[in-house]
Amino acid sequence: MLSVVLGAAVCAADFLCMKKFCNYRINNQIIITVLFISVIASFFSIIHSSFPTNAVKMIGLLAFLSSAAFISSRNRHMPEILFISAIVFRIIIAVIDAVLLKTQCAEILIRDILGGIFGSGIVILINKFSDNYFSKEEVKIFTVMGLLSGYVCTYSSMIIALIVLFVIKMYMLYRQKKTINIRLEPVLLCGYVVSMIIYKG
Repeated sequence: MLSVVLGAAVCAADFLCMKKFCNYRINNQIIITVLFISVIASFFSIIHSSFPTNAVKMIGLLAFLSSAAFISSRNRHMPEILFISAIVFRIIIAVIDAVLLKTQCAEILIRDILGGIFGSGIVILINKFSDNYFSKEEVKIFTVMGLLSGYVCTYSSMIIALIVLFVIKMYMLYRQKKTINIRLEPVLLCGYVVSMIIYKG
Protein backbone atom coordinates (compact mmCIF):
# COMPACT_ATOMS: atom_id res chain seq x y z
CA MET A 1 0.00 0.00 0.00
CA LEU A 2 2.87 2.37 0.85
CA SER A 3 4.41 1.83 -2.58
CA VAL A 4 1.10 2.63 -4.29
CA VAL A 5 0.68 5.84 -2.27
CA LEU A 6 4.26 6.98 -2.86
CA GLY A 7 4.05 5.98 -6.50
CA ALA A 8 0.88 8.00 -6.99
CA ALA A 9 2.65 10.96 -5.37
CA VAL A 10 5.57 10.55 -7.78
CA CYS A 11 3.23 10.47 -10.79
CA ALA A 12 1.31 13.51 -9.53
CA ALA A 13 4.55 15.46 -9.03
CA ASP A 14 5.71 14.45 -12.50
CA PHE A 15 2.51 15.64 -14.18
CA LEU A 16 2.59 18.91 -12.25
CA CYS A 17 6.19 19.41 -13.33
CA MET A 18 5.28 18.85 -16.97
CA LYS A 19 2.35 21.23 -16.71
CA LYS A 20 4.27 23.97 -14.88
CA PHE A 21 7.66 23.88 -16.59
CA CYS A 22 6.80 22.47 -20.02
CA ASN A 23 3.45 24.20 -20.58
CA TYR A 24 1.86 20.95 -21.78
CA ARG A 25 -1.84 20.22 -21.70
CA ILE A 26 -2.17 16.74 -20.25
CA ASN A 27 -5.50 15.07 -20.90
CA ASN A 28 -7.22 12.53 -18.67
CA GLN A 29 -6.37 9.60 -20.96
CA ILE A 30 -2.64 10.12 -20.41
CA ILE A 31 -3.05 10.42 -16.64
CA ILE A 32 -5.22 7.30 -16.42
CA THR A 33 -2.81 5.30 -18.61
CA VAL A 34 0.28 6.16 -16.58
CA LEU A 35 -1.50 5.62 -13.26
CA PHE A 36 -2.70 2.22 -14.51
CA ILE A 37 0.87 1.28 -15.45
CA SER A 38 2.01 2.50 -12.02
CA VAL A 39 -0.47 0.24 -10.24
CA ILE A 40 0.77 -2.72 -12.31
CA ALA A 41 4.35 -1.80 -11.40
CA SER A 42 3.41 -1.67 -7.73
CA PHE A 43 1.71 -5.07 -8.01
CA PHE A 44 4.80 -6.72 -9.50
CA SER A 45 7.16 -5.07 -7.03
CA ILE A 46 5.08 -5.81 -3.93
CA ILE A 47 4.93 -9.49 -4.84
CA HIS A 48 8.59 -9.93 -5.75
CA SER A 49 10.28 -7.34 -3.55
CA SER A 50 10.75 -7.07 0.19
CA PHE A 51 10.77 -3.26 0.37
CA PRO A 52 8.47 -0.65 -1.17
CA THR A 53 11.25 1.69 -2.39
CA ASN A 54 11.84 -0.73 -5.26
CA ALA A 55 8.24 -0.19 -6.35
CA VAL A 56 8.61 3.57 -5.93
CA LYS A 57 11.76 3.57 -8.09
CA MET A 58 9.93 1.62 -10.78
CA ILE A 59 6.99 4.00 -10.71
CA GLY A 60 9.30 7.01 -10.76
CA LEU A 61 11.11 5.63 -13.78
CA LEU A 62 7.82 4.85 -15.52
CA ALA A 63 6.66 8.42 -14.91
CA PHE A 64 9.99 9.77 -16.20
CA LEU A 65 9.95 7.60 -19.34
CA SER A 66 6.28 8.44 -19.93
CA SER A 67 7.18 12.13 -19.77
CA ALA A 68 10.05 11.58 -22.21
CA ALA A 69 7.77 9.69 -24.61
CA PHE A 70 5.05 12.34 -24.37
CA ILE A 71 7.46 15.23 -24.92
CA SER A 72 9.24 13.53 -27.82
CA SER A 73 5.88 12.86 -29.47
CA ARG A 74 5.44 16.64 -29.57
CA ASN A 75 8.91 17.00 -31.14
CA ARG A 76 10.18 19.08 -28.25
CA HIS A 77 13.30 19.00 -26.09
CA MET A 78 13.11 17.70 -22.55
CA PRO A 79 13.69 20.47 -19.99
CA GLU A 80 16.62 20.06 -17.62
CA ILE A 81 14.24 20.23 -14.65
CA LEU A 82 12.98 16.71 -15.45
CA PHE A 83 16.50 15.25 -15.39
CA ILE A 84 17.35 17.16 -12.22
CA SER A 85 14.11 15.99 -10.59
CA ALA A 86 14.96 12.38 -11.44
CA ILE A 87 18.41 12.68 -9.85
CA VAL A 88 16.98 14.34 -6.72
CA PHE A 89 14.33 11.60 -6.59
CA ARG A 90 17.07 8.92 -6.65
CA ILE A 91 18.99 10.69 -3.88
CA ILE A 92 15.85 10.76 -1.71
CA ILE A 93 15.36 7.03 -2.29
CA ALA A 94 19.00 6.43 -1.31
CA VAL A 95 18.47 8.32 1.96
CA ILE A 96 15.33 6.28 2.72
CA ASP A 97 17.23 3.06 1.96
CA ALA A 98 20.07 4.17 4.23
CA VAL A 99 17.65 4.69 7.12
CA LEU A 100 15.49 1.60 6.66
CA LEU A 101 17.86 -0.85 4.94
CA LYS A 102 21.16 -0.22 6.67
CA THR A 103 22.89 -3.45 5.66
CA GLN A 104 21.58 -3.64 2.08
CA CYS A 105 21.76 0.06 1.23
CA ALA A 106 25.35 0.00 -0.06
CA GLU A 107 24.70 -3.00 -2.30
CA ILE A 108 21.58 -1.42 -3.83
CA LEU A 109 23.29 1.94 -4.31
CA ILE A 110 26.38 0.41 -5.96
CA ARG A 111 24.18 -1.64 -8.28
CA ASP A 112 22.23 1.43 -9.37
CA ILE A 113 25.35 3.60 -9.77
CA LEU A 114 26.83 0.89 -11.98
CA GLY A 115 23.53 0.96 -13.86
CA GLY A 116 23.90 4.70 -14.45
CA ILE A 117 27.50 4.29 -15.61
CA PHE A 118 26.50 1.40 -17.86
CA GLY A 119 23.50 3.23 -19.27
CA SER A 120 25.45 6.33 -20.24
CA GLY A 121 28.70 4.52 -21.05
CA ILE A 122 27.33 2.10 -23.61
CA VAL A 123 25.40 4.86 -25.39
CA ILE A 124 28.48 7.12 -25.49
CA LEU A 125 30.51 4.18 -26.82
CA ILE A 126 27.96 3.56 -29.56
CA ASN A 127 28.10 7.26 -30.46
CA LYS A 128 31.87 7.01 -30.92
CA PHE A 129 31.42 4.46 -33.69
CA SER A 130 28.13 5.63 -35.21
CA ASP A 131 28.52 9.38 -35.76
CA ASN A 132 26.38 10.31 -32.72
CA TYR A 133 23.44 7.97 -33.30
CA PHE A 134 22.03 8.90 -29.87
CA SER A 135 21.32 12.50 -28.85
CA LYS A 136 22.55 14.08 -25.60
CA GLU A 137 19.02 13.86 -24.21
CA GLU A 138 18.92 10.13 -24.90
CA VAL A 139 22.27 9.71 -23.12
CA LYS A 140 20.76 11.43 -20.06
CA ILE A 141 17.64 9.26 -20.29
CA PHE A 142 19.73 6.07 -20.25
CA THR A 143 21.72 7.44 -17.30
CA VAL A 144 18.56 8.08 -15.29
CA MET A 145 17.23 4.68 -16.29
CA GLY A 146 20.38 2.99 -15.01
CA LEU A 147 20.30 4.88 -11.72
CA LEU A 148 16.71 3.84 -11.08
CA SER A 149 16.70 0.27 -12.37
CA GLY A 150 20.28 -1.07 -12.28
CA TYR A 151 22.42 -2.34 -15.14
CA VAL A 152 20.61 -5.63 -15.78
CA CYS A 153 17.21 -4.04 -16.35
CA THR A 154 18.78 -1.16 -18.30
CA TYR A 155 20.55 -3.58 -20.63
CA SER A 156 17.46 -5.72 -21.22
CA SER A 157 15.26 -2.64 -21.75
CA MET A 158 17.76 -1.26 -24.25
CA ILE A 159 17.89 -4.52 -26.23
CA ILE A 160 14.10 -4.90 -26.27
CA ALA A 161 13.65 -1.25 -27.29
CA LEU A 162 16.14 -1.55 -30.16
CA ILE A 163 14.45 -4.74 -31.38
CA VAL A 164 11.03 -3.05 -31.28
CA LEU A 165 12.50 0.01 -33.03
CA PHE A 166 14.02 -2.18 -35.76
CA VAL A 167 10.74 -4.06 -36.34
CA ILE A 168 8.75 -0.80 -36.53
CA LYS A 169 11.22 0.76 -38.96
CA MET A 170 11.21 -2.31 -41.18
CA TYR A 171 7.41 -2.35 -41.21
CA MET A 172 7.15 1.38 -41.96
CA LEU A 173 9.81 1.09 -44.64
CA TYR A 174 7.89 -1.77 -46.22
CA ARG A 175 4.60 0.15 -46.10
CA GLN A 176 5.81 3.56 -47.24
CA LYS A 177 8.99 2.69 -49.17
CA LYS A 178 11.00 5.41 -47.44
CA THR A 179 13.05 6.05 -44.32
CA ILE A 180 11.00 6.91 -41.24
CA ASN A 181 12.34 8.92 -38.30
CA ILE A 182 11.05 7.23 -35.14
CA ARG A 183 11.89 8.61 -31.70
CA LEU A 184 13.55 6.28 -29.23
CA GLU A 185 11.69 7.41 -26.09
CA PRO A 186 8.32 5.69 -26.74
CA VAL A 187 9.93 2.35 -27.66
CA LEU A 188 12.26 2.64 -24.66
CA LEU A 189 9.18 2.98 -22.44
CA CYS A 190 7.80 -0.15 -24.10
CA GLY A 191 11.12 -1.94 -23.59
CA TYR A 192 11.19 -1.08 -19.90
CA VAL A 193 7.62 -2.26 -19.30
CA VAL A 194 8.37 -5.59 -21.03
CA SER A 195 11.63 -5.93 -19.10
CA MET A 196 9.83 -5.14 -15.83
CA ILE A 197 7.34 -7.94 -16.50
CA ILE A 198 10.06 -10.42 -17.51
CA TYR A 199 12.15 -9.75 -14.41
CA LYS A 200 9.05 -9.51 -12.20
CA GLY A 201 9.95 -6.09 -10.78
